[in-house]
Amino acid sequence: MGGGPGAQLSGIAGRVEEGKVLAAAISAAAGEQPCAVFVHGEAGVGKTRLVRAVCDQAAANGAAILWGRCVRWTRPTSR
Repeated sequence: MGGGPGAQLSGIAGRVEEGKVLAAAISAAAGEQPCAVFVHGEAGVGKTRLVRAVCDQAAANGAAILWGRCVRWTRPTSR
């Protein structure tokens, strides 16, 4: 990734370290090392935006990106 992993994330301010962690995981996966990254935090802090920026950068460098998300699941209440 140009300029070092996570160094230049378009439209993302103050997330260089987090971007580096995500970029390192993508680099590990490219080297055939299985990995998983869980991104969590309060609503509205920019989790999706950060991950999308890193994935966009990786895709621009030839990486195949698979995108998934969790949906909130609740158990039905007893009747």
